[in-house]
Amino acid sequence: MQKTSLLLLATAATIGTASLLPQARGEALFEGTPSPDQFVLNFGAVSSGDSVSVDTTDSDETWRTWLVSRPEAIKFEPGKRYRVSWDFEVQKNKSQETHFYYYLQCADDHTTRRGHGKWVAKDGESGHMEVTATLGDFDGYVFALGCAKGGAITIKNLKIEEVPPRKLDKGYLYQPPFENDEGLGLVLRPEGRTVKGGFEMDTTTGREWNCIFSTSPAVLPLQTGHTYRVAFNYDVKSVSEKGDNAMLCHLTKSDGSNSSNMEHWNSWPVSAGDSGHKEFNFTVTEPGCSIRLTDHNGISVRIEDFTIEDLGK
Repeated sequence: MQKTSLLLLATAATIGTASLLPQARGEALFEGTPSPDQFVLNFGAVSSGDSVSVDTTDSDETWRTWLVSRPEAIKFEPGKRYRVSWDFEVQKNKSQETHFYYYLQCADDHTTRRGHGKWVAKDGESGHMEVTATLGDFDGYVFALGCAKGGAITIKNLKIEEVPPRKLDKGYLYQPPFENDEGLGLVLRPEGRTVKGGFEMDTTTGREWNCIFSTSPAVLPLQTGHTYRVAFNYDVKSVSEKGDNAMLCHLTKSDGSNSSNMEHWNSWPVSAGDSGHKEFNFTVTEPGCSIRLTDHNGISVRIEDFTIEDLGK
């Protein structure tokens, strides 16, 4: 069984010269160094050799999207799944609030945005970034990189490729269709709706604690002694005005109570506009357990690419 993961890998891709390749599944739409005929380079961004650099520290403008793919040159297809990866090196942060961001969306329509997030890095720090997302049913998607609050950064080895949906055909691997799926115990509320690769849910008018969904022990039995990896993307649209909003991914025992093992209690604060990727490992110690995704105080959220992987004993 081939195991796949959406982990932001810390390995660099092997990149050749810039080229536009056939748009076949598993092949690259773009691979190499962005050039002006394939990308819009804003705010003095310079493509040179095998890298592209920009410095926005001289501006007081908060958001500076400095690299955007040209839709006529790099054509994303509606509803398909893409992986984008790149290496980076940060030369300078203007302030402690400086961060870098990325997204896939159609022109200026934020409602179509997929696979977006942000990262921070210290002066002189380098690393590798990777994001995978399933696009909505819209034409004209572009990939973009930006800098908030001023900074200087260089990227190399940018790669955009179409990847197939996860093949989960053996063991207790699962990627639900999120369409009133009784197998996971998920029934969308009236305000919920399905989207490509996931679903959106609004619990801002709900109770203090809201179970977004939970696995069903009868349909997806988690085996005692096995370790399971849970992976998903999340995108918070809004939060309730109660404050102290958070998301939780945790393991519950057969009686519905939370596991006493604190490693099984994973929570993080969220606010409107937050997005990212989460992965957690759970080792099951008793029969009848469930994996549950919950929120505290109500949020409007999109969940995509949700997967459960059995890592064995």
